[in-house]
Amino acid sequence: MVIDKQGRLFGKLNAVDAAIVFALVAGVVLFGARRFGAVKIGPPEEKPVTLQLLTDAVTPETVANIDKNGQLFLIIGVDSVPLGKITDISSRPAEVRIEHSVTGKVTYAADPRRSQLLLTIKGKGTLTKQIVTISGNTVLVGDKVGLKTQRTRFDAEIVQLKYGE
Repeated sequence: MVIDKQGRLFGKLNAVDAAIVFALVAGVVLFGARRFGAVKIGPPEEKPVTLQLLTDAVTPETVANIDKNGQLFLIIGVDSVPLGKITDISSRPAEVRIEHSVTGKVTYAADPRRSQLLLTIKGKGTLTKQIVTISGNTVLVGDKVGLKTQRTRFDAEIVQLKYGE
């Protein structure tokens, strides 16, 4: 039998005592959850993410097809996912590397036919284990990424990442 004639569970513990112990343990667990915060279960919360991207040398046609306030997409294989909205664009002449065959010296000069762009992108992302993800894709400073707008495709490097600002 589970409860004997003396009211003990399995012949060892009084049923009233067991109820009191259970209530005390439940009270401690509830107090701890409220005091120290319960562990959140579910997907991490999306927060604002600001990225700065430095493009490779791009042609004037590419520059003309990148719109401030336009949507930017991250290219993943043959698909693309939203990265965020372009909030700022700054441009400078791209530099070209010149190697002098006689002296072996390397110099850089401005290339008037191409530009290098610094794009500021605002989107939404999540932070898990110190890794930021946007649209389910990890983004890290230093990553070379393929990007596209509605009208053009180009490559860039992530040079700055701010999460939650």
